[in-house]
Amino acid sequence: MSIEVPRIISVPEALIEGLRRRDIRNIKGLFGPYKSLSRDENERPPDSGTIEIARNRPELISALSPQTAYIMTSLLQSVVEEGTGKRVRALGRPCAAKTGTTNEVRDAWFIGYTPDVVTGVWVGFDDLKPLGRRETGAIAAAPIWLDYMQHVYTNEPVRSFRIPDGIVYERINPETGVAPETRSEPSIFECFVEGTQPVPFTPAPLETVFSNN
Repeated sequence: MSIEVPRIISVPEALIEGLRRRDIRNIKGLFGPYKSLSRDENERPPDSGTIEIARNRPELISALSPQTAYIMTSLLQSVVEEGTGKRVRALGRPCAAKTGTTNEVRDAWFIGYTPDVVTGVWVGFDDLKPLGRRETGAIAAAPIWLDYMQHVYTNEPVRSFRIPDGIVYERINPETGVAPETRSEPSIFECFVEGTQPVPFTPAPLETVFSNN
């Protein structure tokens, strides 16, 4: 998805150029929010045989609830399962991701994560040249992400995203987003924060409708 931003003529050209230029040192900061989504509350113990010589951990504050993080992960898993990130299904394990392509195809992004690892890929030119009409995040960046992650997970066991307490799965009609009224309706399982799941629609009795008028 790209958003066209009108050019403001009154802004000096030097400032516009400065805003456009990328600082590769800051790219890692773009991946931080994805780490919050992928982090498991239950930290795994260190590998056996390692010796810890120092520990310096900043105090961590939850930016969002485990339930909200899981809902976001579920949405981003859909990008991989049925959206623009389908190419990385070849990883063969649960992952969530988002593709990105900027205006005039000057930048291609693919940022994704598993329960263990967050990885982001940026493809672009330092002089801001367009990559080419078809070089989107799904085409230019996703294959690099997949190749790297396949090396990361050469002999690692498959792990699924942990479902936190307070998440429920309900059948919904994918066309309406509400619970199906009959068994013949198309339906899929979708996750919800407990208490927000849709319920079957029940029309009000006609006498109630007319009495209110």
